[in-house]
Amino acid sequence: NAAAAAANADSVKRSTELMAITERAWIVEELSFPHGPLPFVQDNVVQNARILTVGFELRNGGKSAAKILNVALRFHAVQNLTVLPPEPFYEGASQTQALAGDGVMLMPIAATKVPTGFAVIYENGGHFLTRQDALDINGGLAQLVVYGRVEYQSLQEKHVNQFCYVWYPGRGIESDPPRFRKGGPFKYNSHT
Repeated sequence: NAAAAAANADSVKRSTELMAITERAWIVEELSFPHGPLPFVQDNVVQNARILTVGFELRNGGKSAAKILNVALRFHAVQNLTVLPPEPFYEGASQTQALAGDGVMLMPIAATKVPTGFAVIYENGGHFLTRQDALDINGGLAQLVVYGRVEYQSLQEKHVNQFCYVWYPGRGIESDPPRFRKGGPFKYNSHT
């Protein structure tokens, strides 16, 4: 019976796809940034005693090994999120890191992490926010956005994790400190 054979073939195909989804690697990021006020430059002196850096760790939350192929990260200080490009744009980004050689392997163990850190380099090529930039961002007149992309391979298929974080100035109390929070446009947060 042709109909039964087609139904059986479709069932096998769906089972294979489901197995690939449940058995593959799932690379997730965890952003790390020291809580506190944004550092800025005033009269060529860095205030708040540090250069703004952000790092993230990659973890494999899946059941198979993953080969990290490329990691890219970009910063934007913008008036609002609507001025970001409709799709994340990395070409020519001031911060792009290609991992050397054949990449890094992450085994399917929750504790396996690959730390990667980037110093903030803004679209104007500078490493620092100005005092006015920091005031605008903390006052809600502008937003600081960091977005990234991790390309990896698992079970012979390429996958991409795109993520976006937006600076949140906090409410001035210890239980709600300034920090980056996951957010941004929908297309900036996806996982294939």
